[in-house]
Parts: sequence; C-alpha cells; structure tokens
Amino acid sequence: MDLPNWRNRLPTRRGFFESRWEVEGGRKMKVVINRDWGGFGLSDIALDLLGIRYAGDIQRNDPRLVDVVEKLGKEAHGSRSSLMVVEIPDDMPFYIHDYDGFETIHEEHRVFPKSAGASESKDISPCVDIEYARKLERERDEARNKMADALQEVDLRTLDFERIKQELHAARAEAAKWEAIAFWEANANSLTKKRI
Repeated sequence: MDLPNWRNRLPTRRGFFESRWEVEGGRKMKVVINRDWGGFGLSDIALDLLGIRYAGDIQRNDPRLVDVVEKLGKEAHGSRSSLMVVEIPDDMPFYIHDYDGFETIHEEHRVFPKSAGASESKDISPCVDIEYARKLERERDEARNKMADALQEVDLRTLDFERIKQELHAARAEAAKWEAIAFWEANANSLTKKRI
C-alpha cells in the first residue's frame, strides 16, 4: 500500500506566509537588512549613488536604497555587512531587530507578560506596548555598552599591571647588576691583593 507523500503537500513556513500575503492583497514592500555580524553599512560606491554621507541617513525601505542594493549586489555591502533585500507585506508595521549587527525584521505587536507574577506588578500593565519593549531594549543595550567599557577598562588595567610588573623586574635586574659592580669596585683592591 502506497502512503501519500505528505511532505510535498504541506506548505513550508515560508510558503504559508507568502500565500497568506498574496491572499491579503499581494502588495509587498522591500526592506534592506544586514545578515552578518558587525552592523548595517554601505560601501562608498553605494553612498555616492544615493547621495548620502552615512548609511543611517536613509530609511531601510527607501526604494532608492533597495534599487542600489539589488543592482550593485555585493559591491553595495559595507566593510562588515552582508546586505539582503527582504519582502514583507506593505501594510505591516515593522521594526528591525539588531543582535550584534545581525538583523531580522519583526512585526510590531503587543507583548504580554510571560509569567503570572508580572501581571500583578504595578509598574507593568497586562499588555506592554512596543515603545516600552523598545525602551527595555535600549536599556539593555546601554547596560551591555557599560559592561563592554568596564571590561575594556579591566583589560587596560591588566595590561598596565603587566607592564609595571615587567618594569619592576627590569629595575630589580638593573639594581642587582649595579650592586655587583659596586661590590667588585669596592672589593677590587682586597681581591687583587689576595691573588698576589
């Protein structure tokens, strides 16, 4: 008995969403994101073609940016970026989530508490809006930056400690050398007399 091949009949996750978009009207918007660690950036050629100075000076869904990235391909990528054009529904409110430069597009939505204790708190309403979530992300990023600065300071102090330790070792060796020279000079007459 032949069993049907269900794998070919079930839509993939991507196919499901694409078909849902087509049913809802089919209008799509293109957005440029970075798909590599390091951050969003444009090459000098792309910046010149767009007539801007910095990559942050242009909206990610700007048709000019999308066109430049599609036409230039890898030549549009910045030094630490790998750009990709993503199609999303035109009427979908979205934001670009950045994790150490690696970006994904997220649909804006309400966030509900994950634990029962969170809804009982006076500071957090049962439905947290997207601005509050973004505020929390900014605070998290600021905390990460402070931690990175602190770690860098620790690294610098460790390097200073190692440098001072090496200088102290060199100074002790130099002092021992001069003590030996002073000893030989002070005792040179007595040593030569004993040999004669």
